[in-house]
Amino acid sequence: MDTEVGLQEEDVEASWTLLSWLASCLMVFGGALPYVPQYQEIQRSSNTEGFSTRVCLVLLIANILRIFFCYFWKWSLFEDYMLFCLGFTVLCAGVTLLLLDSVVFVEALGSLALLFEAMLGLPQLLQNFSNHSTKGMSVKMVLLWTAGDVFKTTYFILNDSPAQFWICGSTQIFIDVAILLQVLLYNQDTRIKLG
Repeated sequence: MDTEVGLQEEDVEASWTLLSWLASCLMVFGGALPYVPQYQEIQRSSNTEGFSTRVCLVLLIANILRIFFCYFWKWSLFEDYMLFCLGFTVLCAGVTLLLLDSVVFVEALGSLALLFEAMLGLPQLLQNFSNHSTKGMSVKMVLLWTAGDVFKTTYFILNDSPAQFWICGSTQIFIDVAILLQVLLYNQDTRIKLG
């Protein structure tokens, strides 16, 4: 009987380890999935008109800040966008090297990275509001954002991550839901005008 209980405990532990490993892989690679439908929409329509390209900028800034935190290492022209990203990266690298020993700086850098990531959908929300339309934006992308943000926030809560992780995750979910509500609202307005 004791052997049977021991085997069951080992099975539960092995299952939990596998689940934890899979969750970690989703945390690392799952963030790219929402952009596949948006890319397909851009390819299909041959323009980026309905998609806020500032989403990409916010994502780059959040990830650059996150890289420095972990210490693993209205744009009109693409060149301006790239120059800003390069300059921002060099600036962050210099400041990080100077203040690397400061616990306050490292914590502030991590919180700033989380805050920027939490604001990822905000440019899209504002562009939809400005256009009074979600045309050209991939709804699948936003649904995948929402699923990923719910997963990520749940992951943070279950792993007792610091409060700023789940607060920022909850903020992302709120913005995602607001964008989905815009889809319903603006589609409803279109039906009323057509009907």
